[in-house]
Amino acid sequence: MLEIRARDSDTVLFRSQADTLPAADLAGRVLTGADLTGADLKDADLRGADLCKARLTGADLRGAHLEGADLTAADCTQTDLSDAHLAGARFLAATFDRARLVRADASRASFEFATFRSTVAEGASLARADLSRATISDCDFSGADLSGATLSHSVWHRSSLTHATLAMAVLDGTCLAGIDLRNAELSRAFLAGVRLAGADLTGAILGRTVLAGCEDLAQALGLDAVAHRGASCVDLATLRAGLDALPDGFLGGVGLAREEIDALRATAGATH
Repeated sequence: MLEIRARDSDTVLFRSQADTLPAADLAGRVLTGADLTGADLKDADLRGADLCKARLTGADLRGAHLEGADLTAADCTQTDLSDAHLAGARFLAATFDRARLVRADASRASFEFATFRSTVAEGASLARADLSRATISDCDFSGADLSGATLSHSVWHRSSLTHATLAMAVLDGTCLAGIDLRNAELSRAFLAGVRLAGADLTGAILGRTVLAGCEDLAQALGLDAVAHRGASCVDLATLRAGLDALPDGFLGGVGLAREEIDALRATAGATH
């Protein structure tokens, strides 16, 4: 007989006659605070399950179905969620420490206030996901699909978003300072008050991109190697803060004519 017990007590939350957890009927189960440390849940059906505050340390959830599940405040330390189905799942304030989300489908999932440390999410689908106020450190999100995602007030440290898709993403007050954004897709993305000093934008794709209040944009790397797929919208606050340092090629790429660039620089010089 299989048993799932609570992480902080000896309470039995679930019993099953199944031989393995993946074979057990776990969909929709209330497993709040469950201790699933090291559990083999590969390909398990946990759709709609309540796994709030569950301990999933070292658990194998590769290919598992967690659509609509609630994992608020779950401990996903060293949890393998590669190829897992996480659409619409809730990971509010969850911890992902050395976890794997490679190729996971987390579209429309919520990761508000979540913490990611040394986590690999290469090729993951996070389309329309909510990462508001998440903290991401030393992580690999290269090739991830974050189209239409909300990254407002999230803080990124020493992480990679190379070749990631951020088209139509909302980045309001997001910290991307020093982040690797090479070849990232940023067309139609909304960047307001984003910190970009030291971020590498070499090969990044802009087009109908909004850059508002990004006052350290001129301190980003690779601006002369940005690929422009049409004009973008850059506000005066961004231009005033970096007009002397922003490359002519970049300014022309976002849609400014040569005479406009010269006039803006002349006006800025006259006010100094």
